[in-house]
Amino acid sequence: LHFIPQEEGSLAVDVAYRNAFRGDVRSARQPAVAGSDLPLLLDREEEHASPAKRRARREKVIGSYSDILPNGAYDAARLREEMPERCHVRDWDLVYSSRRHGISMNTFFHKVVGKRDTVLLVKDDRGFVFGGFVPSEWKNSSKEFYGTGECFVFQLYPTLTKYTWKGDNSMFLMTDMTGLVMGGGGKAAIWLDAEFNNGGSRPC
Repeated sequence: LHFIPQEEGSLAVDVAYRNAFRGDVRSARQPAVAGSDLPLLLDREEEHASPAKRRARREKVIGSYSDILPNGAYDAARLREEMPERCHVRDWDLVYSSRRHGISMNTFFHKVVGKRDTVLLVKDDRGFVFGGFVPSEWKNSSKEFYGTGECFVFQLYPTLTKYTWKGDNSMFLMTDMTGLVMGGGGKAAIWLDAEFNNGGSRPC
């Protein structure tokens, strides 16, 4: 997984957020977090729902909102299966898109800060699609790496490959107005500059 875009503004960046089911009033006020009783409640709702209703719910994933995914809901469903179980029966909302919201770190952080269980999607000028899963809340000015071992990065196109934490360090995510970095310990698994014009991906 390597990319060095050559054309200005050639990266497309989306962030999708694990939201709650639309019909759950409590979750509309406060999205579920790990350790709460809400994921269990939603699992029970899923268990008793009709097959048609379950399919309709599961089609409401990031593929329904992001135009980066080459195969839409199919790719979104494959990504969902790689995520923690609490994310499997949730709707996903597109909270930031460089194409729809413009390329601005201020806008990016305004959209994503405080969100957890998110998926970062990147498409380069050669058509490669890759990204990362961020379980912790995004920060807009981190002087140090943050996150948890649930973080992982992936290549989606041309083939789906998941890269999980090896336990060597705790360099999961660093974000500030100069850009973002996922992974560390030598070179970044993913880094993007503030204009989303340039980036890189290397083993870390």
